[in-house]
Order: sequence, then C-alpha cells, then structure tokens
Amino acid sequence: MRINDIAPNFTANSTHGTINFHDWIGDTELAVAKLYNMLPAEELGTADGRTAATNATVRSVFVIG
Repeated sequence: MRINDIAPNFTANSTHGTINFHDWIGDTELAVAKLYNMLPAEELGTADGRTAATNATVRSVFVIG
C-alpha cells in the first residue's frame, strides 16, 4: 500500500458487535487521530485542506490484538 491508497475493507467481531472497517471512512474531524495522540488535541480544523506535511504524524501504526 502507498500513502493515499484506500485500505482493504474487513469486518471484525468486537465488544460492540461486528464492525465494518470501511464504515469508519470519512472521520474528517480527526477525532480518532486526536484520541490516539497522533495529533495534538488542540489541533484546529478538519482533514480538509491538510497536506502531507501537516498530516505526517497521523501516519502512525497501531497493532491492536
């Protein structure tokens, strides 16, 4: 995969039932990135208009098992 590629879809069982990964596409207010400290909580704005340089910290990888 490359930057800006769409990740393959998958479903997973969770404590909240079955989730579909692609249902999460479009989290334009960066809420998940802020909750996982990929961006400062006080970061203003949404994903719209951000560049590769301003989104560099969001390119983090978390493996959750």
